Parts: sequence; C-alpha cells; structure tokens
Amino acid sequence: MTRNLLTAIFLLVVAVLHSQNGATGINLEQVLNLGSKNNHALLQTAQSVQLANARLAKANSWWVPELSAGMNSHFLNGAALNANGRFYLDIRQKTLWTGLSAIADWKLMDGIAGTKMARLDNAAARLNAQANRNEILLQIVRNYFDLLAAQMNWQAWQQLAEKSDSIARQTEAYAQSGLVAGSTSMLAKSNALRLHAETLKHKAHWQQKAGDLAAWLDLPPGTALFATDTLLPLVNIADDLITGKNLSNQQIAATHPRILAATKSLEFENRAVKTATWGWLWPQLFVRAYSARFGGFFDKVHPVDSAAFPDPQNSYNTTGLDAGISWNIPLSTLTHGGERKEAQANQKIASLELEKQIARITNNFAATRASLIIARDRVKMATSAAAIAEEALRQSMQRQQYGTLEPMETMQALENVIKARLELIEAVCDHNKLEYELWIAAGKSL
Repeated sequence: MTRNLLTAIFLLVVAVLHSQNGATGINLEQVLNLGSKNNHALLQTAQSVQLANARLAKANSWWVPELSAGMNSHFLNGAALNANGRFYLDIRQKTLWTGLSAIADWKLMDGIAGTKMARLDNAAARLNAQANRNEILLQIVRNYFDLLAAQMNWQAWQQLAEKSDSIARQTEAYAQSGLVAGSTSMLAKSNALRLHAETLKHKAHWQQKAGDLAAWLDLPPGTALFATDTLLPLVNIADDLITGKNLSNQQIAATHPRILAATKSLEFENRAVKTATWGWLWPQLFVRAYSARFGGFFDKVHPVDSAAFPDPQNSYNTTGLDAGISWNIPLSTLTHGGERKEAQANQKIASLELEKQIARITNNFAATRASLIIARDRVKMATSAAAIAEEALRQSMQRQQYGTLEPMETMQALENVIKARLELIEAVCDHNKLEYELWIAAGKSL
C-alpha cells in the first residue's frame, strides 16, 4: 500500500511539474552522466590526470638529446692572440659553419631515479583524481536525493492540503446543519489554510534544491529540474557490503584510491630521501656530436700546407665528438645535510598523511555501515507507520461522512499521516544516500 501511495505521489509530481512549471525531468543516471560531462570540478580533475601524464612523459624523455641545425659565421679584421702569447697582426678571417649537432647532458640521478619518482607521482595524481571524482559524484548524488525528498515532501503537503479542504467543506456543512459548533468549522478552515501555507514553504524549498543540483551540474541559470525516480524500490548498490562479511581495514586500504594515493606519495618521499642522501654518487655525462660544412665565407680557404692542397675548396666536411663524465659533490649536503633533512621531514609528513587517511576512511566506513543498517530498519518502521496512518485516515474520513466522528479527530488523523509520510520520505532518501556513501567509503567508483 505504501509503495502504491509513493508511486501515486510521484506520478502527480511529474504531471504537475511538467504542466505548471515547465521543469525538466531528470533521473539519477542522467544526473551522473551530466555531472561527468558538465561539472567544472570534475573537468578539472580530468585535466589534472592529463597534466600528470604530461609530466611523466616529460620525465621519461630525459635521455633524448637536443638537436640543432643552422649556420655560424665569423669575421675578424685586425689582431689575434696566438697560443704562445704572441699576436698575429693584420689578420683577416671569414669563416662559415653549416651543419647539424646533437647535445646530450645526462644527469643520471635526475634521469633514472627521477623517472621512477615521476612514475610514483603520476600514480598518486591519478589515484587522487579518482578519489576526487568519486567524492564529487557522491555530492551530486546527495543533492539529487535532497531534491527528490524536497519534491516528494512538497507534493505530500499538497495532497494533504487538498484533503484538508475536503474536511473543511464537510465541517462547514455540518456547522450549517447544526451538527457541530461554528468554531469547529473555523478550526477546520484554519487548518486547511495552514497546510496550504506549509505547502508553499516546501515548494520554495524544492525550488532551492533544484537550483542547488543545477549548480552542481553546471547547467544554464534558471534551469528548472524535477526528479523522475521513485522512492521505492530502495537503492541496494551496497548490499554485498552489508549482507556479506565486513571488510577489514587491510582490504579497504588495498582498494581505496585515496589510501593508495597516499601510499604512492610515501613511496615517492622514501625515494626522495635516498636521492638526497646518495644522489651525488650518480655521475653526469656530456656528449656533443656534430657534422657540418666548414670553410671560408663564400671564398676558397687558404690551407696552411698549400703544397699538399694546391686546389682548395670553399668548405670541407667536418665531424666532431666531445664526451665527458663528472661528479658534482655538494659539500653543503655533506656538512649540513639540509636537503637530506628536508626530504626526511617530507617523508614523515607523508607517513602521517597515510596513517591519517587510513584512520579516517576505515572509521568512516564502519560508521557509515552501521548507519546504513539502522537506516534499513528505520525504512521498515516508517513504511509500516505510513501504511497504518493512511488506513486510519481512510477510516476516519469514512466515519466522518457517516456522522460518527468529530471532524477534529479527522484532522488529527490527517496530521498523523503528514508526519508518517514525511518520515518515510526522509528515511528512504537518507537510506539511499547512505548506500552510495558506503559504496564510496569502501573504495568503489561510481
């Protein structure tokens, strides 16, 4: 009976909203799809993943040499210093270099160790993005069920206000016939007006919740929304987490993206400590290779041994290779250890952050699971209470029609129906929100 009642309220909501307000119907699946496409925070989260991937690609390219192509010209008129300290006077030099060169300056610590750290940083960024996405979608789900509850509350008050009008009309007829006092008719009219005023208050609350959801979905200003889902059947996305064996803290830690991200961040800081302590042992390699045409500036060159080269050319093929290896020894690291101490402090911070996330998430899972178990019992009781209240109201109105019941007793039955309906709506929406909260608390994704 209660399910039929809620379905009837739902159908009335759809008809009234569509005809009177021009609102757009939307269900939970559509809300999640729109949120994924439109929500700016989610779009920023997606871009943060792209940024993390770009940084990793940059780190992986550390070994790629730098290529350059072009030409260099040199002109000198006057004096030039010889290697032995003597000067050549009246010198005229005109040279042109045209070719390709490749330069590689490899800091092995930044390259090999840095790439491993970049992978850890990338993994942490992607896991944090996943956790952020889940939390944003969860907030959108909460807003949707808040909208649904406000919408159902408004329509429940609307239906009950209409019933109170009927009671007021019957009471007025009884008063005119002398069956009841005039004050009783006035009380019935007053009660009907009060319910209509309460209906308007809840309508305004629904409009506010619709605006909140539209803002989370980043829809155009003024977009009116109404929920098309019914309250029953209940959401059961987290059934296995309730009926099955309770997840251990270790199982949650092994799957929750926020904890996994904190774990990767700690691994990153552990490697940073090793790098700060022993990184100076890694050498630095330098390689430069080139291939060019080198000679006079559009003039034939003048060889030192003109007899060996009686017919010189304007330029000659020239190749070269320079290579070296060196170690940079940071004396400040050996004497004061500032970089190492900084890395150790960041390592401790990351360790504490991991412990904090584990404690927060596992405690939240346990509390949410306990709340959901209570919420299921609450829905059962609220369902029974609503059904009993509806039947009591039906019998009261029937007895009033036969003249065997005071109208004020019918109004009291109506008040009980209001309270029972509102409690059922609130209980179901709270239950459904807790289902999704437990799902996210267990490390699952929407």
